[in-house]
Amino acid sequence: MMSKIDVKGAGKHDLYKHLIAETKGAEISWNFEKFLIGPDGKVISRYKPKTKPNDKKLLKAIENALSKL
Repeated sequence: MMSKIDVKGAGKHDLYKHLIAETKGAEISWNFEKFLIGPDGKVISRYKPKTKPNDKKLLKAIENALSKL
């Protein structure tokens, strides 16, 4: 967890600059946007804010990423 940071605009945090660059430059649409990040720091996949934490595709992607460790 982090303290409150900017995810848009001139004060955008470097983390979000990296995440956006890794996902073809699409801006953050709203809070709760999800990023699955591998141990190498690369973005594996990105999920819309309305994606539930128990979404089948999200869980499958997490399981797949963990199986490669």
